[in-house]
Amino acid sequence: MIKDDNSDLRVGVYLNGSQDFEKLDLSFINLKFVQIDSEEFELFYNQIDTSPKRPNSLQSYFDDLRNQDLGYLIYLAIPIKIDRPIDFEVFYEILNPILLLDPSEFNLIRIVTYQKFENDESKYYSLKSLYNTGQISSFPSPTRLHQIGLLNDFIRLYFQRIAEYDYLKFPIGYYQNSFLYEDRFMSFINLWISIESLINGKTELTYRIKRCCAIVNGDSISGAKLIFKNLGKLYDHRSRIIHGDGGDTSKIIDHHAYLQILVARTILRLILSPISTKDELNDALTSMGFGQMDSPFNNDKSFPYSQADFIFRSI
Repeated sequence: MIKDDNSDLRVGVYLNGSQDFEKLDLSFINLKFVQIDSEEFELFYNQIDTSPKRPNSLQSYFDDLRNQDLGYLIYLAIPIKIDRPIDFEVFYEILNPILLLDPSEFNLIRIVTYQKFENDESKYYSLKSLYNTGQISSFPSPTRLHQIGLLNDFIRLYFQRIAEYDYLKFPIGYYQNSFLYEDRFMSFINLWISIESLINGKTELTYRIKRCCAIVNGDSISGAKLIFKNLGKLYDHRSRIIHGDGGDTSKIIDHHAYLQILVARTILRLILSPISTKDELNDALTSMGFGQMDSPFNNDKSFPYSQADFIFRSI
């Protein structure tokens, strides 16, 4: 007889990782990243896969991953303590702080689940597996992550904030969804939805979206004005896609890249800010001006996120 899902042991399989991911401290959620060809994973795998009942397909799956010349690193998120179950959502949630700091094609492709037999609690076998085939980014490979200590601090803060700042769940969710479309136009639309979900009401929505991104990201008046102007062009492109004109194929790569970085930076700055509710954010946006010196959003100088100056250019 099989126990219920509370006894499941899960392993996340990720593609396109950075060389530094093994240094990430995920112990507070009972996980750690290891490379698939590492001795540490081999010890873990031998520890849990001792049952003669296990299907050969699971062994073949990991062997095939090891033997493929994919051109990028394969990481697995394994539990530190195997007697502490980890929810499916946690494996997806790990992606978000990393993709906010460094948008890339780093991707969760599979969650392998093991389940215990009640009559043999020391044995596991593979019961099921979720599979994800998507992931689109204008920046395919993650940069080599520096200042690991700051990144670890941000990952902890991220998990704290998603529990406290309820209004960020929708923007983060749509940002993550934008990576799952093979169609760049659909990814572009999801990035827009991410920003739109930050704004209260429906009147003057385009103006308030542009103003939100300009105030949150523009540390100077000139920088805020440039972002405001660029978003006007991006919104026109969005409208063409939404209303069936098909979008501009000659500009979608550049526009997608710009919006992806802008959305990531906007969410990151809100996570680091003291703004804890959507109403509080919209009140601040109403009262603040461009390039305001005492902005609560100018708080990310110590975080080494990728493409930091990408949004300060004309498109």
